[in-house]
Formats: sequence, structure tokens, C-alpha cells
Amino acid sequence: MSNPSFKLSGHTDTVSQISFSSDGKYLATGGMDAVCKIWNPLTGELVHNLEGPSEAINCMQWHSRGPALFAGGADGVGWLWNAAQGKVMNVFSGHSQIINDATFSPDGKKIITVSDDSTVRVWDPKTGQTIHLIKAGGSALTFHKGGIVSVHCHSDAESGIIVTGGADTISTLININSGKQMASYSGHKESIESTGFITGIPCCVTGSLDKTIQVWDINTQITRSVMHHDDGVIKVLTSQDQPYLIMSCSMDATIRVWDTRTGECTKKLTGHNDQILDFHVHGHQIVSASEDQTVRLWDIRS
Repeated sequence: MSNPSFKLSGHTDTVSQISFSSDGKYLATGGMDAVCKIWNPLTGELVHNLEGPSEAINCMQWHSRGPALFAGGADGVGWLWNAAQGKVMNVFSGHSQIINDATFSPDGKKIITVSDDSTVRVWDPKTGQTIHLIKAGGSALTFHKGGIVSVHCHSDAESGIIVTGGADTISTLININSGKQMASYSGHKESIESTGFITGIPCCVTGSLDKTIQVWDINTQITRSVMHHDDGVIKVLTSQDQPYLIMSCSMDATIRVWDTRTGECTKKLTGHNDQILDFHVHGHQIVSASEDQTVRLWDIRS
């Protein structure tokens, strides 16, 4: 078991979201207390409390080229801050229910959000206006019939492809440039809490409350491999440097590293005493947030 470098305290309710800025200079945490906090990960010191949301923070995403941080809340409203200054840049209103997940497009010119209102919205971050609204009925393909829980954008900006995961166990591929659905995948038995693309090969990865992580082919929608946690999977992350590696966190209070070529778990981090709600990786550091109301910063070299 690796030991945490810092224990960050200050939230008054469960810490549900956590993420490093792209340059690693800042660490953001978001909680059920409707507060986003910005920390210095090198010292563990609090930099800013970001104000605005009226309800729990459900998702956070950093811009790839600067200190802009987007957060979506239980009230269906999104917020964009300059985290270095602690100032609001824009507010995004349009969803009628909870915003469950969000991501910037690779070029940073779009924000994509998914919600319990069964829609995907593509936003202009400068104006706060909706560019595309994707919902059921726009395609002959199967679309989400319930809340959309997760979304991830392909690293190829020109492709414009995102993958979504829903409470209805369905995953979809959508082109955010055209606003059109491309495909759907049904392989899980419970809600898909996290999605991603595997670098270098045409595959998606989905993590579900059915305790499984599934890798499936974008072109055929056929499952390539399945990996198992002891409880529901909350989040999956793919590796840019080692495309065959997947990292995941779970309700079983562990973070695990998987080799998709063999389906084997190559590393297991333990220390939280309740389910892990979010984690993020920057270099050799992993930061995790748990239902036990703690944030742990790990050095995976130890």
C-alpha cells in the first residue's frame, strides 16, 4: 500500500470530484457542499474557494491550455472560472436536470455536458450558448432513454467524436461537429459511470456499476475484453503513454491499474475506508476523493 503525501481538509460534505490542471500547477476539488476548492498540490495549501453553485458539484473539467475550470451542478447549471484568479468567466443554463459530466473538446473551443434530462449539449465557452442539442428522436440508432451519466471526447480534435454512458446501460458515439449520433453499444447490465477512448486503436472503454470495465470496438461494437472490480466501477482513465493500460476506481474503495492485453490487475491502491468517487493522474501522482470525506495524494513510485 502506498502512503498519501497530503490530506486536504476543508470541505463540509463528501468530496465527489477531483482533478489536476493540465500543467499540474493546481488541484481542484468539488463537493456535495456546492464548493469548488483550488489547491497547490506541492504544498497542500488552499489557493481559492470558487463561488457560484447553489447545489452539489457533480463534475469538473480543466481546459487543456490554461487555468479555466468548468463545473456542473445538481441544479443543472454549469460554471466556468479562471481558477488562478478565482473569478467567474461564464455561466451555462439550459439543462433541466442535474449535469452529470462534462468535457472540453481537445481544441478547447467547445464544452460538452450530459444530464439526467437525457440530453447532450455542446456549448460555446465564450458566449455560454448551446451549439448543438442532441436527444432521442434525432436518429434511427438507439439513444439514451434515461439519465446520461458520463462523457469523454476523443483526443483527435478533427474527428469530433465523443462517447457517452447512460443509466440505461447504453453507450453512444456522437460527432459533436455535426451533432449526429454515429453508433450505440449495449454490453453492460447496470449504469455506465465512466467512458473513454484507448489511444492508438479504435476502441472505447466503459466502466459500470455492474462491477465491470469493458473494452469494445468502435467499428463493430463488439466487446474485446472485460475486467472486474469487487463492486461498482465509478471512473476509468486511459493512458496516453501506455495505451494498453487502464486505471479505475470503485465502490470497493480501491484504485486499480489494468493491462487490457491480458485483463490482469497490475497495481492496487488501498487506504480509503469508503467508496472512491473520483481520481486523477498527473505524472507519477494520483489524487483520489472518497465518500470517507478525505482526499488522498499518492506517489505511485513508492
